[in-house]
Amino acid sequence: MVDPIASEFPILIVEDDAVSQMSLGYLLRKLGYRDYEVVENLADAQAAVQMRTFSVVFLNPSVPRGDGAEAGDASSIVVPDSSRPVVYLGDFRESEDAAASLGRHVGSLRQPYRMEAIEDVLDRTQSLNRDLRSLPGEDCHRMLEHVFDAIQVGVCVLSPDGRFLRVNRAYSEVFGHSEEDLLGKPFTTILPRYLHAHARELHERFVRGEQTNSTLDWQVVCADGGVRETIVKSVRFESRDGQIFKITTITDVTDSRGREKELERAVRECEAALRGAHTRSRASMHAISELLGKESKRFPESSPAAVVMRESMCRAWALSLLHDVYHQERGTAVVSVNNYIRLLWETVRRTFKNETRQLQPEFELADVELDMERAAQLGLFINEALTNVARHAFPEDFFGRVTVRLAGDVKRIHIAVSDNGAGLPDDFSVEDAPSAGFSLIREATAKLGGEVFVEGVSGTRLSLTFPRVAAS
Repeated sequence: MVDPIASEFPILIVEDDAVSQMSLGYLLRKLGYRDYEVVENLADAQAAVQMRTFSVVFLNPSVPRGDGAEAGDASSIVVPDSSRPVVYLGDFRESEDAAASLGRHVGSLRQPYRMEAIEDVLDRTQSLNRDLRSLPGEDCHRMLEHVFDAIQVGVCVLSPDGRFLRVNRAYSEVFGHSEEDLLGKPFTTILPRYLHAHARELHERFVRGEQTNSTLDWQVVCADGGVRETIVKSVRFESRDGQIFKITTITDVTDSRGREKELERAVRECEAALRGAHTRSRASMHAISELLGKESKRFPESSPAAVVMRESMCRAWALSLLHDVYHQERGTAVVSVNNYIRLLWETVRRTFKNETRQLQPEFELADVELDMERAAQLGLFINEALTNVARHAFPEDFFGRVTVRLAGDVKRIHIAVSDNGAGLPDDFSVEDAPSAGFSLIREATAKLGGEVFVEGVSGTRLSLTFPRVAAS
């Protein structure tokens, strides 16, 4: 049965989706509610609530702001004085929590809309309106007084000239000023002197209606001289006889800001320590490479001892380069693999300049990032693959090509190093290859949790596939 009050129950719908508008309108009419108005943005909603009083507002907080809408969250824009219940359209948990704290949230509706759900929130709205009307004026006033003092957020009411008219208990406790100390005093009493002129200018603009709500960070002075950091939110209220008041809530965030600063300091110290560790590691790898380079010159360039030393020098450089790339990424927790691969090739080319002078590199590299540990293992794999190409793939003075391909998705990374050189014996096996280089390739593959494949027809192709994220 339709409630008789439905005929005197104007509803405002703030929704820009045409399907949602039609669906709500149809169901409201079925329930007997025919006095409803639809707007598509917050600016039009503001204008609508200024023209008439609605019993409830159906609000989609994601509607466009529109020209001329005030700053702030959607509910405070449409219902700035908390006088109208709000029904949220969509899944907006944070908005619901904020509205519930102000006592105006009566429910939520999510598509597809159901008649019984709409009927339920409208019944609750009517019940709330009846309860408010049933309270005698004196009882209603006393109830609001209790709420004013019990609320945990500091609240004050200012006159047009900026003097305290009302202050609740939480406001007094934050700053150590009693209500008697503040009543009749300018609100600048609790502000540092250097802020007085600016604060008065903002207040005058607020009273003139140039701004109807605001959120600011302020420093305030307590009774003991201490300075507190606060978040101040204000709304402009006009009484029925045309008097203007400024209602302000204030939240002390000094302790939380202090904890934030402590965390920021700890993070900076950790980052500095990490940068220092990377710098020391890079210096160590660099020193090892330099030493091996000098020692290799004691032997003929093509001798086994010189070759082994150059290979070891190249491996040390590969790890050193990883720290260079890390610093280029401004200390992030990941390394750009495509940049790292190009640097690895340059290291191999310089180390084996005679063997690589006729080699043409080609890169097909996706934008892939890895953490330091996995990037280091991949770097060793690629370094060994490129070194094998430089040393074994081509006869002397043979013009050849080496190609590096890198690809990846959200789960796996694929890297392949191929050449158009002499290829491998038919019976070649990565698992059985005795060289130190392939031993490192097997070890890196195992640490990455991947699989390695080799093909030796018309050149050599060494590929590795592994998970993007290490197994737990």
